[in-house]
Order: sequence, then C-alpha cells, then structure tokens
Amino acid sequence: MTNEANYFFGELFRENLSPSRPYSPYWLIVMGETGPLEVLTISWAGGEETLPVFSSEGEARVFKKSAGLTSSWRTRETSAGELTSLLLGPYDGIERVALDPIPQADGVLTLRLTSVGRKEFVELLTG
Repeated sequence: MTNEANYFFGELFRENLSPSRPYSPYWLIVMGETGPLEVLTISWAGGEETLPVFSSEGEARVFKKSAGLTSSWRTRETSAGELTSLLLGPYDGIERVALDPIPQADGVLTLRLTSVGRKEFVELLTG
C-alpha cells in the first residue's frame, strides 16, 4: 500500500475510533451467551488473523448474512475499552483489525484496504 493510501486509511480509522468522540458503540460477531467470549476472526490466505469490527449493528448483520454464518453467531455491542482489553488480552495474537469489512470472493484485497495492524488500532482507540 502506498504512503498516501496508508495516510488516508489511518485518518479514516482515527475519525471513526477517536476516544475523544462522544460514546459510540462498536459491534462484533460473537458465539455463545455465557462463559468466555468467542469472537469471529477471519484468516487470510497467508494465515494472518483479522478481527472484523463494525460501526453499526446493521453492518455486522449484513456481514454475518453475506458470510453465511450459522445462527449460533450473533452480533454484540462493545466499547472501545472492551475492544482494547480483547486485543491486549485473549486476542493479542490478532494481526489486523478490519473496520466494516465486506465479504466477497477476493476478500483479501478488501480486508487489506479496510484494516490496520492490531497495535495501531489499539493506539487509535486509546489516544
């Protein structure tokens, strides 16, 4: 990705994830009602794990339906603090975070264009 593209997507993420912005929920796709939270992750062809994060429940539902996920997966509201805890705790092996990804046959390109590294994402959430 070019420096210009990196700058553009970095600004897009900063605009949508700024901790100084009034409370705005994020959405995840999760499995289970009780016990440890199992969050949907996407594996790229090269094995890179990506966490899809959605800006609205509608976006998460569209992704869930388009990806053909079973009814055991559900959408769940989350906060910047909980996302940070997940990415620094049980999901610290995640390499990238994708904001509002679109499932499609050539998803690697789409994910690459809508994602940032895990560490950069956490920095954007925490300011």
